[in-house]
Amino acid sequence: MTGRLITFGCSYTYGHGLPDCHVPPNQPGDNPSKFAWPYILGKKLKKPTINLSKCGASNREILYYIQNFSFSRSDIVVILWTYPIRDCIIDENGIAAQALPLDNFMKPWYLQRLKLGEFDYYHQMWTCMNYAKLFLDYLNLKNYHFTINLKYIRNPPKFNIVHIEDVDFLQIREIDLALDKVHPGKNAHKVAAKKFKEKIYAYNK
Repeated sequence: MTGRLITFGCSYTYGHGLPDCHVPPNQPGDNPSKFAWPYILGKKLKKPTINLSKCGASNREILYYIQNFSFSRSDIVVILWTYPIRDCIIDENGIAAQALPLDNFMKPWYLQRLKLGEFDYYHQMWTCMNYAKLFLDYLNLKNYHFTINLKYIRNPPKFNIVHIEDVDFLQIREIDLALDKVHPGKNAHKVAAKKFKEKIYAYNK
């Protein structure tokens, strides 16, 4: 049984702005793009792909989807962790609201958070990543972790057990931009998938 590739992340994993995921002027489509790195990586690994990313997702939201997905034993999991400053509100029905720094109703809270320093949201990021690692290891699933920007993981805490692969997605984004002129384009996603495959293969040598 070959298993599936299950991916989690934000709009950079969803494929926001790619030709099949662009509603002018800058909204994403209803479904993840087939041109995004998860589907390209799935083809390279010869695995059917389920892309469970969400545009605007925080690391906490990504963790929530990991916690609530029904994995199979032969699945492999690839996560592209996102901006640490994002957050979300969760209720008994799931994600009740995304909390993004640019949202007007969240600005006072974010300004106060930034005023108090970066420790809080970086602690939440590392906590989410480590819980995900422990949870997926407990399920005996192969799991691989990437980040959209390597600067976010420069100072890991003492409790960290997660190996974050040294691929900088925001740097890859500079190769080309999607139709919304913000997110990575088709060539950038191809390069990301190639690099992710190389890291996965190297990890399993």
